[in-house]
Amino acid sequence: MNIILRIVPFLACNFVGSFIGMLIFTFALGKGFVNVEAAQLTSERLQYDTVVIMFTWLVCVVFSFRSFFTTGYWKLFFLCTPIIVPAIFTIATILSY
Repeated sequence: MNIILRIVPFLACNFVGSFIGMLIFTFALGKGFVNVEAAQLTSERLQYDTVVIMFTWLVCVVFSFRSFFTTGYWKLFFLCTPIIVPAIFTIATILSY
């Protein structure tokens, strides 16, 4: 039972982190925060940005493995890394348009 209590938050954070970048990007496009014509967004640029955001998430997954070996504040820090870092990177990418 103890191992399940350690694995479920790990899987949940990584699952949410895998979609957070695209959710933020879709929200920004839907609400008009990004003007597609003015930013000259092409499908190649969007694919490139998507791949970069996913690679950022994959690097953060490696860091989240550290949550199995730490306790306290650092456990929470490493566990939330796959959510927070791609979200910040996505917002920075959107602001660069």
